[in-house]
Amino acid sequence: MHSTVIDDKTFLDNITTLELSRPLVDSEHYFPHVRTLIINNDIQLETLSSIIDINRVEHLIIYFPIMQSPPNICHLLSTDCLQKLSIMSNPFQLLKQFRGMKFENIRTLETKCDCEFGDNYPIEELCSTFPRVERLHIRSINQATMIRMIDGFTHLSIASFYFDSLSNTNEKYWQVKPEWALYGARRLTNSSYTCGYKDSILHAWISEQVSQF
Repeated sequence: MHSTVIDDKTFLDNITTLELSRPLVDSEHYFPHVRTLIINNDIQLETLSSIIDINRVEHLIIYFPIMQSPPNICHLLSTDCLQKLSIMSNPFQLLKQFRGMKFENIRTLETKCDCEFGDNYPIEELCSTFPRVERLHIRSINQATMIRMIDGFTHLSIASFYFDSLSNTNEKYWQVKPEWALYGARRLTNSSYTCGYKDSILHAWISEQVSQF
């Protein structure tokens, strides 16, 4: 008799994206090759380590504040493979938990909540927490805060900024001359860059100029 049913181990070994939507009480399964981890609720790091190899996770997607002690947060976000962090809920509460921490392994950072990064947000603190970010995607922001991010993330090479409440005047001007949106960014005086604006999103590509002797 021939069976086409794949054994559990083969199936589990091929799962690379795992979404956790409820607290884990007990699990008989272990997923050794998870690369993208989506967390929808609080979970103890010890429990998480019992079902996946956290050192293999490359992309962490978080929908809620992490209710973990600082050492556990630091361990979860400091693994060598983890390079991309996506914050899908209110980022401000979560980022408060990161104060005093530094995650140099994170190269891509994105927020997709409608909460706007306003003028009073401590952008410099954010840049200090993630000092090696190269790719940045921000869901809601204003122009002044965007400039502070471009100046603060000194390794930034690709960025996308979504503007929820752009004035009609700026909307019209940026469609014709998108570089006007970046006026005042000190870092760009020593960098070459291109940018484009469409559908409320400003895209920027930045490269450092190489000195010629």
